[in-house]
Amino acid sequence: MGLKGRRNRRRRKRRSKEEENQEEEEEEAKRKKEKKKKEGEKEKQRGRKRRRRKIRRRTTTANTKLRERRRGNRKRNGEKL
Repeated sequence: MGLKGRRNRRRRKRRSKEEENQEEEEEEAKRKKEKKKKEGEKEKQRGRKRRRRKIRRRTTTANTKLRERRRGNRKRNGEKL
């Protein structure tokens, strides 16, 4: 094989390696993007949970209301709490 043939083969080899690297980089970027998307979803869920908790904390339950009413009644009757 002559000099030109060898040179071309080397060039082809180098080009295929570069293409492989490029494909790997693209796949890596795709993976990172997916991971970021998943993390975003998790954050959204966490936010929803936090909001629900906040609302729950703000609203009083029936038991709490009863307790407060009893306390008020006791106060009116002059009992010690």
